[in-house]
Formats: sequence, structure tokens, C-alpha cells
Amino acid sequence: MMMLSLSLSRGVLALLLLAQGTGCVRAPAVVIVDRKTALEQQASGSFRGLEEELEQAGTSPRAAPLTSAQLAEAGLGEDPGSASAAADDADDTSEVGIDAVRTDALLVKRCIGEALDGTLELTIEPCTGTIDVPEVNRLIERVNRERRQLWRWLGERAPGKTPDEVRAAWREVHVEGLICGGQLQRTGSAWEIKAC
Repeated sequence: MMMLSLSLSRGVLALLLLAQGTGCVRAPAVVIVDRKTALEQQASGSFRGLEEELEQAGTSPRAAPLTSAQLAEAGLGEDPGSASAAADDADDTSEVGIDAVRTDALLVKRCIGEALDGTLELTIEPCTGTIDVPEVNRLIERVNRERRQLWRWLGERAPGKTPDEVRAAWREVHVEGLICGGQLQRTGSAWEIKAC
């Protein structure tokens, strides 16, 4: 028995010496992450508003060509079989753009109005329809920019006229051709509906 306890104590002693010589043995720190952190989720997320703004900035604004048939189908033009409609289509279909059709529709819905200064303004309170405000704002900016370019061009061809006089003369003619039921500003800040 002594022999067994001596060999057992030698084995324990050998283990103690071995443990003392190698030091403390520890498993390596391993961290396994199966989900993204909050910052990674935000960084890899979708930025829909910003993506739409970039897409809009990359497109060049111009009127979309509409044929007389498309206008007649929308109830805004002549019969596509008429001679004048065929002549208009043959000349240039880009004269009437989709912006003009949308502007007329928004004027009738009272979502935008023809302001006293000749520009378009967003009028949300009297609006009778549902609109995408950022999209309508982009339309208004585009149409107002085109109008300012037109006024500048007209001013260059009317020497002696101030920019305000050119704009007022243009607005007077423009209001005569405004769509029936369209919203416009006559005096002060009051909005009226054009009667035909």
C-alpha cells in the first residue's frame, strides 16, 4: 500500500510541478456576434428620402411629350381625329408637358395657386385632394424656374420695361388662359376660383 500511495503522491506532485511551470492556462476570449450592432444596422439601412432627392437631382427637367390622343383621353384636349390635332402632333408634341397637365389638376384641386407675383404657391389648407408635398414642391420649383427664365427672356426683348412690368403683363395674359376652376390670387392674400 505504501507503494501505491507513494506512486499516487508522485503523480500528484508531478502534476503540481507541471502546473507551476506552465502557469495558468486559460481559454482564449472569443466573442461571437450573430447580429449587427445598432450602428451597423443604421449604416446599412435604406435612406429613401435622400435616394429620391439624388434621383431627382440627376434627372434633367423637361416637359414630357403628350399626343393629342393622350390629352383627349384625359379630357384635356381636342378630338384626336381633328385636323388641328393632327397638325399639332406633326409639329411638336413636346409643347404640352406633363408638368402643365399636373399643374392644371393641382390648380383645380386648390392644392396650388397662381400668386400675384406670377409664381405658383403651395396652398395646403384649401386643398381638396391628397398630394405628395415634396413632389408638388419640386413641381412648383421647376415651373417657377421656367417662368423666371421666360420673364428674363421677355425683359431682354422689351427695352425700357422693368422686370415687374414684364411679369405683370405676362401674368395678365396668363390668367386669361388659366384653366376654369383654377385657384388664383386677385388682391392681397385672398385666393379665388377662376370662373368661366
